[in-house]
Amino acid sequence: MNEETKSQLNGLAYRIGQLNFEINDWKWLEEQLGKVKMSSDHIYGTFSSLSRILPKKAVELLDADREALQLIAPGFQMRAWDTHRLARMLLLLNLRDLMEADYVQVLNHLFDYADISEMVALYSSLIVLEYPDHWKSVCVEGIRMNIGLVHEAIMYDNPYPFFYLDNAAWNQLILKAIFNDMQLAYIVGIYARMNEPLISALLDYVAEREAAGRTVSLPVRELLSLSEKNYSFNMN
Repeated sequence: MNEETKSQLNGLAYRIGQLNFEINDWKWLEEQLGKVKMSSDHIYGTFSSLSRILPKKAVELLDADREALQLIAPGFQMRAWDTHRLARMLLLLNLRDLMEADYVQVLNHLFDYADISEMVALYSSLIVLEYPDHWKSVCVEGIRMNIGLVHEAIMYDNPYPFFYLDNAAWNQLILKAIFNDMQLAYIVGIYARMNEPLISALLDYVAEREAAGRTVSLPVRELLSLSEKNYSFNMN
């Protein structure tokens, strides 16, 4: 993201925050955001403790804000977000002025010591983090975890994998989603990034399922049907 887009995202995120927190809760969060802006060390305690201070409820977006979010970060949605995840993303956005080494150090610490809900917030926010190329290995590590909520945070409504993962990591993500029976329709760019190694792996998967007398989900067949039109593979 360029600086103008980042500023637009910050403004939109603040507006969404104001709409989703009561006055006193938003006042507390604003104070924490200011403290993080002044000293990044403040984020460590606040990132964890906010779940004990702020109420947790589903995030609601105005139609105009939902449309604005798509213009700023295509594919990025807050469809299943709660207010704790939103608050944590706002904290992360207030680290953007750090130098790269300091920024990476703070984020690595957060990833290393995160509980599940904190992991979800971090992985959901990959697309808004500074120095996006740095987080490729972190994203791949999350894909390899056997934690369903982390997989959803990475795969659902999150454009980071589409834009930054190489084909090997992308293919691993798609295969993991299929093996775990996840909602393929929520994966940003799944059709646009079909590639021959992935199609070959999916054909092997279908053949193994059919040989074992097991069903193949409709979304997988739709992926292959589309691919048959663009690649020289025979599904029969």
